[in-house]
Amino acid sequence: MSDHVAQSAISMTVETLCGEPTIVSQNAVSTNFRPLANVLRGARLAVVRGLVENVRNHGAEVVQPLSEPAASSLGRFAAAVPVFGPSRAIHGVKLQFGDGNDTAPSTAGYEWELEVAGGLPPRLHLTSAGLDLLAVAEDQRDRAVYGPLDMYSSVAQLADVVRMWENVNHAQPGYAEQGTFVLRIPDEGNQETLRVIHFAERYVETSAGPRIRGLMEDITCAAAITATRLALFDATVGRQVLAEAGAYGAIIDHRVIHAPTVLRWLTPWVPGIGHGVSTGQMPGFHPDEYARFPEMVERSAHGPVRDSVRVRRAGGGWMRMRFTATHIDPIAAPTIAVAVIVPDENQAG
Repeated sequence: MSDHVAQSAISMTVETLCGEPTIVSQNAVSTNFRPLANVLRGARLAVVRGLVENVRNHGAEVVQPLSEPAASSLGRFAAAVPVFGPSRAIHGVKLQFGDGNDTAPSTAGYEWELEVAGGLPPRLHLTSAGLDLLAVAEDQRDRAVYGPLDMYSSVAQLADVVRMWENVNHAQPGYAEQGTFVLRIPDEGNQETLRVIHFAERYVETSAGPRIRGLMEDITCAAAITATRLALFDATVGRQVLAEAGAYGAIIDHRVIHAPTVLRWLTPWVPGIGHGVSTGQMPGFHPDEYARFPEMVERSAHGPVRDSVRVRRAGGGWMRMRFTATHIDPIAAPTIAVAVIVPDENQAG
């Protein structure tokens, strides 16, 4: 046994958000916040525990050779990399074991600010690694503060968007969640790349107030991409129907009546609208429109709402848009609606 070396790389993601470190994924498979000692034994446990503590104490990458008996099951080399969140807190540690030439999956930290001044919706904070993982375009990274649209803009399945957003809005002490979602990322030639993201997040109390802190990692290489594409057929058809009709579609949350929030566009954005005004953090509507929103919400309880509003134009000024808004499921998500939008450039802002 002494000269046996592991034949394939072993990858682990350990979260360090709340007391005892837990393993949230191993070889791109979710392990559901399992304590180290529940997954590992003996020399393997000692190596992993030591690497995690080293990274937590020093905030720096650790690379070291392994000796027996750990090398027999883990490999000849170990690498442990801190995963920082936007506030520079260490959200977790990415561990890679093997022959020293293996590449660990891309991993990033993120944070939701839950109590925002003015009663605004939760505010998202991302690292540059997080922006890369979510495929946020370079020309949309001009802000220090982000919102749900930035997190969910490329998420393929609407059920994932609603579930994750509801979790953020209802998180309480003790909340912890893991899951996966699929991103659709446009590329050249009118094609799309699918990226499968695994996430693990917890509610934490900080000196600046309550937060949800999390880790996300790219597990695309481990996903069944063909089956994933088949699962997205409904979303693809809906998007094409809207495009052929010359309309635009968005999923909107109106739970904060003075800051309605676009969660995701079903189509490309309406031409001329500014990308920063729909995150729930900036006023995207003309000031006179806000007084009309409570009445619109009341009408929505009785069926689709057909109306028009003035929204902020990129570069300044206002543009009017006609829309029809309908609640998707008043029981499962009573504040979330789909809006079909037609810009009306012939009307004055």
